[in-house]
Amino acid sequence: MIVPSRLAALLAQLAVAVLALSACGSSPAPSPPPASDSGVHGVSMIRGGPALGNPRPEPGTRIAVYQGSLDGPLVARAKADADGRFSLALKPGRYTLVQMSDAARPKTVRVPPNGYVNVKLFIEAK
Repeated sequence: MIVPSRLAALLAQLAVAVLALSACGSSPAPSPPPASDSGVHGVSMIRGGPALGNPRPEPGTRIAVYQGSLDGPLVARAKADADGRFSLALKPGRYTLVQMSDAARPKTVRVPPNGYVNVKLFIEAK
């Protein structure tokens, strides 16, 4: 059995803890998702190599998107569909896109407000 004075002490400690936590403030809200009215529509292509068709779509390719240049932060990733197509919603700004391949050629684009940029990315196969 809890003694009334001990119960009062526990409740007082709990109240102090709740007040201390509420005084800490709330964490900042997460950044909003990119606007869906701007971004990139693209197709992943490959040139060369033993397969027929030149250039041809490259299905399943993984694409990395960096803010600014390849030295900038990675801001998005995509995977090309069965036809080599991909689409990304991005905030307006400058981005460099590159397929995840040693033979890929990076492409830098500027995403306008309220618009999508169309891009073709190429892998140069030997």
